[in-house]
Amino acid sequence: KYYDILLPFKQTAGKTKADLTLAINLNKLQVEADGNFFVDEGKATHNDVIYDVKGVDVSVNDNIVTINNVDARFDEMFEVIISGVFDGADGTGELDIVIEKFESPVGNSTLRLDTAVKQPSIVYHIRSDSQFVEATGSSWYLDEQQFDLGPFDTPFSFDELSGVLPATKLKIPPGITAELSGPFNLSEQQVAFQCTLQDFRVKDFTLAEPSLSVNIIQNHSKWKFITENTSHWSVNDVPVSLYATELIFNESAFSLSGSRVSYGEYLDSEVTGYYDILKK
Repeated sequence: KYYDILLPFKQTAGKTKADLTLAINLNKLQVEADGNFFVDEGKATHNDVIYDVKGVDVSVNDNIVTINNVDARFDEMFEVIISGVFDGADGTGELDIVIEKFESPVGNSTLRLDTAVKQPSIVYHIRSDSQFVEATGSSWYLDEQQFDLGPFDTPFSFDELSGVLPATKLKIPPGITAELSGPFNLSEQQVAFQCTLQDFRVKDFTLAEPSLSVNIIQNHSKWKFITENTSHWSVNDVPVSLYATELIFNESAFSLSGSRVSYGEYLDSEVTGYYDILKK
């Protein structure tokens, strides 16, 4: 008979300081454990993904594992502080995760956490047959454009950085408000969002209807923005109608084909175009 706890992670490098007491009942073949484990710096795996860890402080009381502190990093992508409780008997637990740093390529752009404001936190729920997260609101940058993402909860895979976003508020200063939902996979750089644009006021360009549905599809560096219905806008107080449109952004260029726009009583025309932001 031996003492064994199945954990969702495994240490693969680094020295561990242990202070562990085992009480063994030979009549009942029962083992009770009480102790602490400390790792200054090392590596740990979760579902074959390797993380750098430091400041590890873990307590064990029989099957209950309490993570008092773990600083975990994955490449240069993210750094988080983890604490929580895991039950090794039934494989369930809850981890509190504070995101210290996050930076990831999105096509040719870079998505990064706004570290100048309060760090967002995540509660990671581990069940025997599923995993899901509850995330607080957060502030981000896509290149130099700042935006705020509201709180949400979703089934989530930390190994693939993937999930399905429920209806979640998105704010892009100074005057854009929307709601996003749909699947995403940051590791594969893929999203398929349904966006409901609720307010758009950028200088003299405004949305002139209560909402507008836009499909947003990303596959690596290629983005598609698709509207299936005619939308109504105002430009310098002149009514503008934009008919069903597919706008493509790939690498550094926008392209638009087969779209139609009407500008008050002055213009009604099909629009085809290409614009590379890197070329003058």
